[in-house]
Amino acid sequence: MIRQAQSTFVVQGLWYDGVTSRAQAASLRLWGNQVVLQVDGETEREAGLADVVVSPRLGNSPRYLTFGGSGRFETRDNRQLDQWLGQQRRAPWHQLLHRLESRWHWVLVSLLLVIAFVWGLLRFALPLAAYELAQRLPSRLEQVLGEETLSFLDQHYLRPTGLSEQQQQQVQATMQPLLQEHPHLQLRLLFRDGGVVGANALALPDGTLVLTDQLVALAATEEELLAVLAHEVGHVAYKHSLQALVRSSLLGFTLMFIAGDVSATSELLLGAPVVLLELSFSRNFEREADAFARQYLQRRGIALHHFVHLMERLERAGRCRTGGSGPEPAESTSADALQCYRDLASQQAPSATTGGGDNNWFNYLSTHPPTRERLERFHD
Repeated sequence: MIRQAQSTFVVQGLWYDGVTSRAQAASLRLWGNQVVLQVDGETEREAGLADVVVSPRLGNSPRYLTFGGSGRFETRDNRQLDQWLGQQRRAPWHQLLHRLESRWHWVLVSLLLVIAFVWGLLRFALPLAAYELAQRLPSRLEQVLGEETLSFLDQHYLRPTGLSEQQQQQVQATMQPLLQEHPHLQLRLLFRDGGVVGANALALPDGTLVLTDQLVALAATEEELLAVLAHEVGHVAYKHSLQALVRSSLLGFTLMFIAGDVSATSELLLGAPVVLLELSFSRNFEREADAFARQYLQRRGIALHHFVHLMERLERAGRCRTGGSGPEPAESTSADALQCYRDLASQQAPSATTGGGDNNWFNYLSTHPPTRERLERFHD
């Protein structure tokens, strides 16, 4: 039987000895399964193919042959190298990546698979991981986060309440059954002047609930305040603050892992999806808290329209904070601003579910679901 003679190939490139960073002009003589490295005409290394690691081909990028001991040979002569590997029956594996990236339909399929993987990771895996982690974080962390958040709000946004002791006690008495229904959450109710925040209710990670004077003034009935406070208790019960914190951290690490080092350029590209994903998470949190409030109201036999009426009023309460003109917010602690809220409380708000009101683009970028969507679930 006659064996086919194998050709000898000479491949030019650079040799790195692994000791210094200096590159030396070198050549490889490839014959059969033998590799002979020559530097300055002198033989530097000899090895069999089994003792040399050949990097796969990717486009026309440099290829590397790494020797068993130390040192690496770099070459751009992919054609010669592929012909030699073909004789050794190594071409199919070593050219697989090159074949895939050279065909646009495989590139497109790979791109779609990557997009699907990233979407599934961000849409399902991260929220689930954040939820599980949030349930396992120590209560001491919740306490520290709550205290620090309240301190920050008091320094920059909120002011001491202007409600009298009698008013505070009256609201506390109305809310007490709700607070006592969830002793494991360690709920407590505080009052603050909302300042530029205006009519609002806040839930902190440690179970602290903050009602602003403006929201108290805006509520026409105690049941309306109770409905809104039940919504905030839902945030505490589901640990939404902790979930948001964990999700934000995981999302940042995940995008850095996918994109590599987040430079100034990549930050610009990554910023938009981060914001949109966080907004989506917030809307889901609001829906969960709405469902929690609805269940509580139904369980206590309280009409759902109380939540609806206060939400509709909040839609129109912006003019009480801004004073109706100018870009700068007016002082919402003034008697005029509080009177504005009280006047709204005495008016019957038009139904937010029957037209007008919401701007679709704003709702898309809002951290709350569209008002009409939310209130539809609260109609008796």
